[in-house]
Amino acid sequence: LALDWSRRSREAGEHHEVLQSAATGREVELHWRLLHPQSGYSAGAMEPWETARRRTDAGISHLALDPAVESVFLAVHAAHHFGFRLHWLADVAALSVRLEPETWERAVDLAGRWRVRRALLTAVEAAGLTFDVPLPAALGRAVRKAASHRTAAWMAARLRAGTLKDPPQLEAWPRRYLMLDSWRSRLRVTGTLAFAPTQEDRDLAGLPAWADPLTAVLRPVFIVKRALTRPKIRTDRSAWQHGDRAD
Repeated sequence: LALDWSRRSREAGEHHEVLQSAATGREVELHWRLLHPQSGYSAGAMEPWETARRRTDAGISHLALDPAVESVFLAVHAAHHFGFRLHWLADVAALSVRLEPETWERAVDLAGRWRVRRALLTAVEAAGLTFDVPLPAALGRAVRKAASHRTAAWMAARLRAGTLKDPPQLEAWPRRYLMLDSWRSRLRVTGTLAFAPTQEDRDLAGLPAWADPLTAVLRPVFIVKRALTRPKIRTDRSAWQHGDRAD
């Protein structure tokens, strides 16, 4: 894998870079930030590494994130993409049963400080429903109290129906708002949606990054166009409805 660092200055507003191996064709996402702005909050780039520890795997010494930090990152990332890559939720399901209750307690506390607790717990519930994994008692209580049950059930229904792709925006955005922790997070995400054009918007407008203010004016048109042109994904949610109170 190789990265053209000269592109970084032109893509400072982007969330990640997708790299592809010429030998295998496999893709890797190199993230510039721990959390996507549309998750409601952005953590500092160095903050996760403050509790990292050096370890050796297969004879290679490297820094490993604290398991609580890694759990937050994996779960919130899976929630942001609604688990459309199944292995992301598989990792969350494995961590939910493998990690000690104390680690999950720290993860939930950390997610609360970063204002992504609801997204974390929603991903945990979606992983449990998708893979029929029972949650540990303490983690299960946190999920019942704060997760977005409707979103978790919807994610699980899509995945169990074999739908492994991004949902249409008009279907996804209401559920994204359900995963935000507070009205401040909702305002932040609304600002990101309205005034932070993506590369896809720039391509549609035919304008460079320095013309983002003009592209932002056209962004609502692009959102509606994408929502209308992408096929709607239907899933059977009847078996996944909950009567819990978080929604």
